[in-house]
Amino acid sequence: MIEAIRQIITDFHPALIVLPHPDAWQVDHRAANWLAIKACQDLLKAKLLDPQTVLLADARPGVASYKPAPYKYENFVVHLSAEAAALKRETMWIYQSRDGNQAEGERKTLAELPREEKYFRIMDWQAHAGWNEVGRN
Repeated sequence: MIEAIRQIITDFHPALIVLPHPDAWQVDHRAANWLAIKACQDLLKAKLLDPQTVLLADARPGVASYKPAPYKYENFVVHLSAEAAALKRETMWIYQSRDGNQAEGERKTLAELPREEKYFRIMDWQAHAGWNEVGRN
């Protein structure tokens, strides 16, 4: 998984990566965050990632029973274009396992779609390599 994520990042060179919160209660969300950050740390070490790359975490961490991530965060707002807001809404209709048909019932005009989203910027993701790997405390 980490190699696949590294390949996507090196192919597209994103300046900003949006992830689930590392303390999310859903294990797949935590794992997605951990794997992506590990891939970024590996790429940074190999000088294949811009150290200014911004990593954002969902602003709703949930309550995980696992040890909390050691990161420092700051609030970060992303302003969406109309096209991005429409594409996001469309993906919610396609991804039925979480929102089911509720997304279909929440139809909005383009003008009604949310145009900003709140996240946490992970300020020190580079400084915590390996914190969540097996055998580390």
